[in-house]
Formats: sequence, structure tokens, C-alpha cells
Amino acid sequence: MGSSRKAIAFQKQGELAQAENLYQQLLATYPQHGVVTHLMGVLRAHQERHDEAMSFFRISLKTKPGDPAVLMDASNTLRKLERFDEALRYIDAVLAVRPGNFEAISNRGNLLRDLMRPVEALACFDAALAITPQDVATRFSRGAILQQMRRFDEALGEFERILAADPNHAQAFGEALWSAVNLCDWVRAAQLAAEIPARMNDGVTEIPTLSFMSCCSDPALLLQRAKSSKLVTAATESAPLWSGKAYGHDKIRVAYLSYDFRVHPVAFQLTQVLETHDRARFEIIGLGSGPDDRSEIRARMIGAVDQFHNVRTFSFRRIAETLRALEVDIVVDLNGHTDGTRFSSLAFRPCPVQATWLGYPGTTGADFIDYLIADPIVAPLSHQEF
Repeated sequence: MGSSRKAIAFQKQGELAQAENLYQQLLATYPQHGVVTHLMGVLRAHQERHDEAMSFFRISLKTKPGDPAVLMDASNTLRKLERFDEALRYIDAVLAVRPGNFEAISNRGNLLRDLMRPVEALACFDAALAITPQDVATRFSRGAILQQMRRFDEALGEFERILAADPNHAQAFGEALWSAVNLCDWVRAAQLAAEIPARMNDGVTEIPTLSFMSCCSDPALLLQRAKSSKLVTAATESAPLWSGKAYGHDKIRVAYLSYDFRVHPVAFQLTQVLETHDRARFEIIGLGSGPDDRSEIRARMIGAVDQFHNVRTFSFRRIAETLRALEVDIVVDLNGHTDGTRFSSLAFRPCPVQATWLGYPGTTGADFIDYLIADPIVAPLSHQEF
């Protein structure tokens, strides 16, 4: 169809409105057309309207069952929605048709990494690199999974190889720094840290905020780095979910949002706090965004709250909508700029009071966080401006 080719050309040029108009005209005549519904799904994915994209991909697969291109796009979209188990099923369907497909094998590794299955993820990255050894994205993913497995010496080697080939790689520098710090390789850490001032202003390098904190104690620089984090800069500009109206509950509803309802230092410090809240005045809610490690401490934490919600597969928006639906008065984020964080959910302003505490000992740099709960060691009063 000439119209579909024209729409694809518009889409490649970034003229999404024109492309969508042509697709809509085609769909009015061919509502179940496998190619057009696939292309419309790709367009919706580019617009980050991922639920709608999946609707189109499912229609396309009814007429083109087993089509690897549609399956791949559907898997990528489900990953954006953080529906990792579903995404894995789609990528496995691609591999059933094309068992040696490099992209599918590498994507499968990333999904297994998301699902905290590092041994299987590493095997996928090794298999993908055996096919395409020079693929930088897969090599970076391999380094990241080695970090997750705490094999920091091997991870550092991967990131160093990437930097040797591409000194301006956006993420490899920060991850090399973090690996060196975890290895207590102070010589290499100091060499990398010396590059931080130049790299902070190069407009390219993304230094993880926690890595930055491990090598920098300047509060002004720490604030600058936190503010430039994608967790902050990608914050939504949509209307706040909380309208400003007081709820007037009999008890103040306090929600704790954390990846670490599991065996973790935050859990060991928090559990007794949850257990000893004054239930005559407060209703305590837990929102867990991390994996269920089936540990005793997780069970104890869940038992210590009045209600618990597993939000691991939820998008930032859906977490915010959950907080709003629960009419939470005060939300306390326990991750800040650490692994598994969901504090960007609070950019939707779902609660009257939004605070951060415990998991990250510093500022988030986010204007949608009202309070940092800290002692004078973490946040001296002389550092208030930061």
C-alpha cells in the first residue's frame, strides 16, 4: 500500500502527526490489517503510549501469528511497561522462530537481568557476543550483570574495554568508577575520579549519583549531579495527581516506598520502625518495588504494615496513581538515587507530603521531594542550601 510506505517515511523523518493521520485512514478501511496495526503499534511506542502500542501489536499478531518483528516490538514495549515476565515470553517466541537471532538473545539477557536472574542473563550476553563480539550495548549489559553478581574485577575489565574503544561512552565511565570503588582499587578509582570535573560538563557522560558520592564530598557538586540525573530531569510536567484538598482521615496515612523489602541494610533498620509506629494516630502502608526474596525479614516487614502492595511491575505513573488512590498523606521514599529506585513516581505529586529517607544519604535534587529526613552527620545544618 502506497499510503503505508508514505506513512513509514513520515515516521522515519519524525513527522509523527502526519504518519498517524495516514495510519488512521488505513485503519478505517482495514482495521485488522497485520502490517498497518504493527506500524501503528510502533508509532504508539515511539510516543511512549505503550499500553495502546500493545493493543495494536496483539491485533497484528492475530493476523500474523509468530511474526518475529511484531513479537520483538511487543517484547520491547512490555519491557518499557516493566512487565518483564510477559516480555520474556514474547522474546522466547522470537527465538523459537529464529534461534540464532543476535538482537533477541541480547534482549533476553536484559530481561533476565530485570528479573534478577543474573546467571541466565550472563549466559545470554556471552552467546550474543559470540555472534557479534563488537556490540558495545551488549558488552555494557554484560558488565552491568557482572556488577550485579559482585564480580567487580570482571565488570571493570568490560567497562575499561568499552572506554578504550569509545572514551566518550555515556555510561561506561561511571560504571568503571563504581566497579573500582567496590574493588577497593583506590589507585584506579583516584585516576577515574580525577576525570570527573571535566566529564561533568561534557554534556555526554552519565555518572551514577551514588558512584559520584563515593568519590566527591563537595555538597555543591553533589547537588548539581543529583539535579542532572535522568531520574530528576525526566520528571513529568503533567498536572499533579493530588489536587491540594485535605483528606481528613481519622489517622494519618504514611506510605513507605522501597525496593528493599528484602534482605538489605534498609530492611534491617526499618522493620522495628514499622512495628512501633503509633497505630492510634497512623495507618502504615508498604509499597514494595523489588523482588520477593522469600526471606524472614520481608515477611516480618509485610506483617508490620497495615497493608502491603507489590508494585514491582508498575510503571512510575501507576505507582503514583496507586498512592493517590490510597489517599496517602505522607509518602517516604527509601531509595533516592540507588538501585531499583522508584522515587521518580513522586514527580506526579500523588501525595500532600513527599519525603526521602535512609536509603540514600544525600539530596535527590528533585523539586517534587519536600523533605530529606536526616541527622546532622548526613545533612549538617550548614549544608541546608544544598
